[in-house]
Amino acid sequence: MSDSFYEYLKIRINESGDEVDKCVTYLPDIFKTLSGLLDHETLLQEDRLRINAALAYIVVPNDVIPEEVYGTWGYFDDLFVGARVLKEMHQKYPDAVLKRWEVGEDFVQTLDFCLLQATHFLEEKDMTDKVLDFAGLR
Repeated sequence: MSDSFYEYLKIRINESGDEVDKCVTYLPDIFKTLSGLLDHETLLQEDRLRINAALAYIVVPNDVIPEEVYGTWGYFDDLFVGARVLKEMHQKYPDAVLKRWEVGEDFVQTLDFCLLQATHFLEEKDMTDKVLDFAGLR
């Protein structure tokens, strides 16, 4: 599922024709990295649950900002959830995360950029808490 959904996201975002912030193009890679972490042998149960919550949020079509309604702008809440959880995992399992990050760009810079952009987008709409509640991450 993760590889096919990864490909689906890549195609959907890159071929949308929407003028969307570059950070959204990293969502498939964040999804893939989170998915790969589920194989990490020392992953704590609480972290496994947080990763699964983030992955479920990214996959569910009718989340707080649905893509079907808002196009690629609807991926900003997914990006926020995925980047936030991935940052948490990087703090706890830095080597495991970096091992699974296949993007040629610097992980910390890329993740911070994505999280900053997504947070700003949601804060402007006063939706940060709503997204975290919906995802079960607060």
